[in-house]
Amino acid sequence: MGYCLKYITLAGLIFCITVSCSEKNIPQEEEYSIYFPAGDEIFNKGTLCKLIWFAPLCALVDIELYKGSDTSYTIVEALPNQGTYYWEIPDGIPDGSNYSIKISNSEAKNLNTINNKSFEIRSTGEVSSYTDSRDGQTYKIVKIKNSLYHET
Repeated sequence: MGYCLKYITLAGLIFCITVSCSEKNIPQEEEYSIYFPAGDEIFNKGTLCKLIWFAPLCALVDIELYKGSDTSYTIVEALPNQGTYYWEIPDGIPDGSNYSIKISNSEAKNLNTINNKSFEIRSTGEVSSYTDSRDGQTYKIVKIKNSLYHET
């Protein structure tokens, strides 16, 4: 019986503890996980998206946006690995679905994970208002693609 290091996350902090273990139970490498986005979300450009992941034994991470199986955009490189990052989605990313996030160890690119559930990115709708001459009320309207919607 020997001792090994175990990394745990508690309240957003990563702790290293020593536990007793047999050599055959020591994992060779911990798995990376992406918790958010979890899949099927719709995000608007210009808004903040909180990315949440677990990447043990890793000081710095790179985060990339994928469209299908292709790298679409580098979100951040050499970010201190704290398990969360607030990403403001830029206007330059094309509208579409089938987007996913990849988290990689900045120093060992072969240690990574891509979330297998995709999400969608959309343009923020154009917001305007009009005053209805019939009732004198002012209504907000939003244009999304070719459709207009008004506040009720």
